[in-house]
Parts: sequence; C-alpha cells; structure tokens
Amino acid sequence: MFDAVIDTVLRLAGPDESDALVGLLTSTTEDPFLRWFGGEAGADASALRALLATDVAATLASGFIGVAVHGTDILAAALWTIHPVRAGVLAGSLRPHHRGLIAERLRRLQLLAEVRRPATPHHQLGLVVVQPNLRGHGLGALLLRGQHEYLDDIGLGAYAVTVDGSRRRLLLRCGYSDIGAPQLLPGATPVWSMWRPPKTDRKDVRAGVPMDSL
Repeated sequence: MFDAVIDTVLRLAGPDESDALVGLLTSTTEDPFLRWFGGEAGADASALRALLATDVAATLASGFIGVAVHGTDILAAALWTIHPVRAGVLAGSLRPHHRGLIAERLRRLQLLAEVRRPATPHHQLGLVVVQPNLRGHGLGALLLRGQHEYLDDIGLGAYAVTVDGSRRRLLLRCGYSDIGAPQLLPGATPVWSMWRPPKTDRKDVRAGVPMDSL
C-alpha cells in the first residue's frame, strides 16, 4: 500500500518540471491564497495560470523549489527564494502582463511582505502545495523539515507570509512565530508575517542553495 511519506523522495525541482509544477499549483483551487487572487479577485483561469507560471519561473531563477515525488509524479512542492536576492535576478513574480486586480493585489502583498522582512540574510517560503487527495498525510511538513534542517546547518532563518490560517498553524508547529499582529488586505483578509530563527549557534552565515538537503 502506498504511504504518502514513506514512499516519497525529497529533491529539488528542475527547470524542465515547470509545467508539472504549474499543474500542481492550479490543482489547489481551494488554497486561500490562490482563492484570494483568483476566485475572489474575479480572475479567469488563464490569468491565474499565467501568474503561477511566472511565479514558478521567478522562484527557479531567484531560489529553488523543493518537491516530494513518487516515481515521476510530483506530490507536493515548496517554493523558496533567497534574500538578499542575487545581483541581476528580478525578485518577485509581478510582470508587465499582470494588470488589473491581480497585479494590484500582488503589489499589495509584496509591499506587506517587505514591511516586516528581517534585515538579515534568510530564505523566504512562498507557496506550499500538496496534491488535494494527499493532504493531511504530513507531506507539507516533511518538505519543510528538510529545508529547515539545511537552514539550521548554515545558520539562516526562514521568513514566510501567509493568508491561510491552517498554514499559519503548520508554520507555528515548525518553529515559526508571528511578527506582530496580522496586517489586513482588501476584504479584511489577514496576512501573517512569520519568522523561524535558525536552531544553531554557528556564525558562518551565508546565503546559498541547498544541494544535499532535499
């Protein structure tokens, strides 16, 4: 019998897996963050898919994507960016073809993220997605644990911004804490900025991509 945790492999996604990653992201239509961007914002499916495709490409350029796989099937993914962003890399996922309410909401969210962003080098957690039929089996926590162990080893903290109360509870269990009270987006949507300090006393802090931790 397939076990969602035991029978999976953790690794980094490659650029040739962009389409599969976007497919996974668009399968999570009940995600509060994506619902706020897509359904509540009135965006059509193609506009939301374009936003997610750009986000995947930007993350692969300025960070990395950890995935849990079974064979060739991507079961879960966690998008991470490295801060400060490397020179010559365009941060974020806002592009000229993102117009209207989607663009405005993305700008607002990015601004809120910057307000409470720690000044020290860190990795930022973006979307965490799990195949809908596999939620509740610990795949998301497993993905995060692998990256957090790597961050502990190199002495870097993790920053996250979420509009999802259940995701916030997951992050609290993973060692994150709120940075102040939640900020509010249009429609009184709460946004939690969260920080997980490294569990290490090492001082050789450096920003880098995990090669062996996933």
